[in-house]
Amino acid sequence: MLSDLYTATGGLDWNDSTNWVQQGTDICNWKGISCYQSDGYSGDTRRDGQIKEINLSHNNLGGTLPPSIFNLPYLESLNVEDNPDLHVDLSGGLSKAQFLKFLTLSKTQVSNLNGIGDAKSLEELHIADMKLGGTIPSSLFNLPTLKVLHANDNSFSGPLPPTIGQLTNMEELYLYDNELTGQIPLELGRLSLMQILTLTNNAFSGSLPAQVFDQMTNLHINLSYNDFTGTLSSRIGDMTNLKRFACDGTQLTGQLPAELGNLVNNIQILNLAGNDLKGSIPLELYLMTSIKKLDLGYNLFSGRLDNVIGAMTSLESLHLYHNQFTGRIPAAIGDLVNLQELNLAENNFDGTIPAQLNDLTNLKFLSIQREGGISGTTDVGINQGKTSFLKSLHLTNAALTGSIPEELFSLTLLEELFLSHNELTGSIGSGVEQLKQLRDLYLFGNNLVGTIPPQLGYLAKMEHMSLGKNRLQGSIPRQITSLPLLEFFFTGSVNGFTGPVPNFSTLRKLNTIRLSDNELTGGLPSFSRHSELKALDFSENNLEGPVPSNFLESVDSERSLSVDLSNNKLTGTVPGDLTRITDMMIYLRDNRINGIDPSLCTKTSWNQGDVGTFQCDGILCPSGTFALSGRASRSGSSCEPCRLNQYYGGSTCGGSSASSSRPAATTIFILAVSTSIVAFVF
Repeated sequence: MLSDLYTATGGLDWNDSTNWVQQGTDICNWKGISCYQSDGYSGDTRRDGQIKEINLSHNNLGGTLPPSIFNLPYLESLNVEDNPDLHVDLSGGLSKAQFLKFLTLSKTQVSNLNGIGDAKSLEELHIADMKLGGTIPSSLFNLPTLKVLHANDNSFSGPLPPTIGQLTNMEELYLYDNELTGQIPLELGRLSLMQILTLTNNAFSGSLPAQVFDQMTNLHINLSYNDFTGTLSSRIGDMTNLKRFACDGTQLTGQLPAELGNLVNNIQILNLAGNDLKGSIPLELYLMTSIKKLDLGYNLFSGRLDNVIGAMTSLESLHLYHNQFTGRIPAAIGDLVNLQELNLAENNFDGTIPAQLNDLTNLKFLSIQREGGISGTTDVGINQGKTSFLKSLHLTNAALTGSIPEELFSLTLLEELFLSHNELTGSIGSGVEQLKQLRDLYLFGNNLVGTIPPQLGYLAKMEHMSLGKNRLQGSIPRQITSLPLLEFFFTGSVNGFTGPVPNFSTLRKLNTIRLSDNELTGGLPSFSRHSELKALDFSENNLEGPVPSNFLESVDSERSLSVDLSNNKLTGTVPGDLTRITDMMIYLRDNRINGIDPSLCTKTSWNQGDVGTFQCDGILCPSGTFALSGRASRSGSSCEPCRLNQYYGGSTCGGSSASSSRPAATTIFILAVSTSIVAFVF
């Protein structure tokens, strides 16, 4: 039978076929085969040397699994998971597998589950990620000994049938990432041995029937991303054995029941983020001394946080972002000595950030940004290195003043630094080269002065750098071009950088570069080696010369691209080589361009279809005309006569290009990720 298995599933192409079908080799030594061995005590030796387990998972099996494999008289476990080219037919064979307890078929080709009900001894069944579709087969509910069922990622639809109540030995049920609808059946409550229930990412609706879970012990429940409505029942307090409860991303309303406090001894994780819950946090919730993770973000909670929060000493993760909390941030948060993640962003807190946060020596993640009345300075320091585990610092739009403290650069594990939209002054600082792990640096929209430190070029892991809308000046240091992973570079909007554009040809991962509103000179680089580029903005500078014929020649021709070269001193003809790009927004107004290659006028999808409507005029108005945007558009801009304009793309009639520029189309990029960390105290 094993030889049949080897032949039928393409054994020669397996990833590992050690000892298979080799003469003189004991089958118990074949790769993936385990056999029964005598314990020396039992008088029953019938199973000695018989095959007990077959594990050929992740082994590049193909063809069809022969049904004869189920004729092995004492087979307990078969695992062929993650062999995506393997076809499995369950009909007709499983009735002979009297001892089969564990069957793992996930990520194989099983067209249906006909015959699965014949495996009467089955305790664990894995049929995940097979895209079976349709309703859940009724035969699954005829397996009285089943304890574990993994049936996620199968596109199952329709309701969860009441017959689920027949699986009274069930301990773990995974049905997430399907398309199940309707209410959770009350019969689910019969499964009193249930320990893990995961129904995430379906379309279940109606209210949460708390009575379903009353009899379940040591329960972990995940009901996230469904369409549940109504309030969170006070009966949740009866689930005293509840350890983990997640119902985020649904449509729950109302207030948190005080009965949540009854879960004080066992609850470890409570996640109700992304609902419409409101009101204040009940005092009883603060008494959950065993809870490790609490996420109430993206709700409508209001009121003040109570200082009793300091009693939740087991907390490792506290997320209260995007609510309507008011008052001061409680100093008692500093008592949460195990805290690793703290996210209080986007509320209406006022006052200063409490110095007690410096006592959170295990903190890795802290976000206090976009608050209503928070203010502070950066001159208190970073607690003398106690916060050395910090990986992210997010203080966007927190009304911070003062300079960036040198102590910040001692946080050598820092990966994200977000200080945009504050009132920081002074220079960036030369100690930045110590942040060897830094990936994201966002200082946009402050009052920073001086030059870009060349030391930024030593941060080899840097991916995103935003320094725009400050008062920086000087040339862009060539060391920036030594950042091999850099994807996003933004120094535009009201800085004063001068000199030529650096040679960015080594930055092959660059997808966004914005250097608008500076005083850069010289020619326009070709960016001919940047296949990932999707946005380029050099508007409002003093670039001269023609658009290179090989401009953007390596960009994926099917990629949507935005290019803004407005308000420079570019000359010549817009090159026809750009015709290879299918979809592009291109801004060229107010230069010294005297022609457009005719082939470009056939690019009907360019400029959001304006080129298809107006042909060449949809790229630039010809000489002797003008339009407010320098081109014709379906939004109402048309090319009007003006004999004074000798160049293409004039935005005024006879006026200076510099004085007739349109409002800069600069997109302000601020990454307000909820995984943010504050690394210093105010």
